[in-house]
Amino acid sequence: MNSARTDWQEVRLGEICEFVETIALSRSQLQADHGVGCIHYGDIHTKFNDRLDCSTIQLPMAESGIVVGVPRLKTGDLVIADASEDMKGVGKGIEILGIPENGVVAGLHTAVLRPQAGLFAKGFLGQLQHMPKFKEQARVLASGLKVYGLSKTSISKIFVEIPPLREQEAIAGALSDADSAIESLDALIAKKRDLKQATMQQLLTGRTRLPGFTADWKEVRLGEHASFFKGNGLSKSQLIDNGPQQCVHYGELFTHYGPVIETVTSKCVAFEGSFKSLAGDVLMPGSDVTPRGLATASAIKVSDVVLGGDVIVIRTKPTSLYGPFLSNFIRMSKGRVLRLVKGSTVYHIHAKDLADLEVLMPPLKEQGAIAEALSAMDDELEALTEQGLKLRMVKVGMMQDLLTGKVRLV
Repeated sequence: MNSARTDWQEVRLGEICEFVETIALSRSQLQADHGVGCIHYGDIHTKFNDRLDCSTIQLPMAESGIVVGVPRLKTGDLVIADASEDMKGVGKGIEILGIPENGVVAGLHTAVLRPQAGLFAKGFLGQLQHMPKFKEQARVLASGLKVYGLSKTSISKIFVEIPPLREQEAIAGALSDADSAIESLDALIAKKRDLKQATMQQLLTGRTRLPGFTADWKEVRLGEHASFFKGNGLSKSQLIDNGPQQCVHYGELFTHYGPVIETVTSKCVAFEGSFKSLAGDVLMPGSDVTPRGLATASAIKVSDVVLGGDVIVIRTKPTSLYGPFLSNFIRMSKGRVLRLVKGSTVYHIHAKDLADLEVLMPPLKEQGAIAEALSAMDDELEALTEQGLKLRMVKVGMMQDLLTGKVRLV
């Protein structure tokens, strides 16, 4: 592999591409059942990678009468979102690899670049946005405060470096292979998540029994087998990297922890009046801006951890109710839990209401076996997710090497 790149051509986008007309269609003007496919700038930011075969997916549709006279996209076009709520999204675009029979138009806040014929290999044009120089120029040229815009004039000024066609094909192929590996792993993770959800429904309702367990289950009030407490204090500003005291902030129960907390990651300085965990406690957030966030629970396996304010602490009787079983049961029973939520702008759930939650409870030994089976599935999902992160890091490294000419494939 040769690192020299004297055969790369540096040009402005405006010199090698023409702009194609777009149409400012809002979400409310798009429907999924008939008409002409439409690419909305929001989907470029959230749904699509750098390449898109429109003939293989269901795009939002615009009625044919609305887009009369609007040019249809062609294979090889680059559709750039010209607006972004953060600098990271400035200049993000997708290369069109295929078009459905009814055609596709570009919608609100997009710019369409149609390159000169024969200049780019299939799949390479969408990679330009990942070049460090492209990103740097896009950020400099973007304007705005809360929303950043990139005008056609600004886009046309951006310099890009284009390798020979044969090298473009090799780069596009290598990055496409990396994307395929990531997509396959993502599909496996989604399948495993669905399987975990189905398994929870079966095991936590007694419809499927683990080998060796035949004793009857009973329905009990949670308050008969647990006591309720509440955490105290602990704002986000009190979380510090090297603090001497382990702690859990209530917001981490939404974003960071699963059904079981084996290791506590946050630290703080101990303070007077703090409330600390006992191993086996089940933690729930007491408030949130959306009600669905409250139907979650995490069993902590670590004692002496400071629990912040707005953390509901369910301390189960160790002789009858196993914390990790209960946390999984609460997560599976979202509908029951949501009926206990109160509020309008900010939603709350209270311990006195949770005390009346009906729990379908097997004997303690079976609770442990069920929790262990579900934990094994969580461990597998965590390992696959970590593998996915590593694959993405590998792809980032590949782009850094291949799109700068640091590593040459031909």
